[in-house]
Amino acid sequence: MTPRAVALGVEGLAGVEALAGNTRRARRLLAVAARIRAGVGTPLRHGERGDVDRIATRVAEAETGVGVR
Repeated sequence: MTPRAVALGVEGLAGVEALAGNTRRARRLLAVAARIRAGVGTPLRHGERGDVDRIATRVAEAETGVGVR
């Protein structure tokens, strides 16, 4: 399994955790995925950026109460 595939999987898990309300875990998983990508020089592709941004936004909104209904 390539580091890129591992990072994608970790980002997917972050999305699951964010939807489940586990924002702290989701934030940590996004950080892990970012470190994996940085360590091997595999930045997010344009098509993947939207998913990660959506997860990060959900986490930020839940943690700050901004945008949460």
